[in-house]
Amino acid sequence: MENVPVEVFEDVIARIEVKMGLAGQPRAIVFHEKQGRRHAHCVWSRIDAAKMKAINLPHFKLKLTELSRQIYLEQGWDMPRGLEDFADRDPLDYSQAEAQQAQRVKRDARALKAMF
Repeated sequence: MENVPVEVFEDVIARIEVKMGLAGQPRAIVFHEKQGRRHAHCVWSRIDAAKMKAINLPHFKLKLTELSRQIYLEQGWDMPRGLEDFADRDPLDYSQAEAQQAQRVKRDARALKAMF
């Protein structure tokens, strides 16, 4: 577990803005501690006020995954196996939607995933 300085978060946020075409857009950043680890959330307005249209974010997941890999390498952090190679991801990992569905039926999401 890394203790990430605020400056690293701010640098990554700036790089995301450029990569995603969101530079100059209004944004909100929230820092907090979660289980003893600094955590950040950033939300951008996707509305181009001059054109009154939403900014398209094609392939955003691929672009952000690529940037994540770069950050891990630059910082010298241990990269999660699934980020290093998608084929090595934990097959028992579950999505937020799967976790919520399991919670609604009062079951363990990891156990349900293993069963299937």
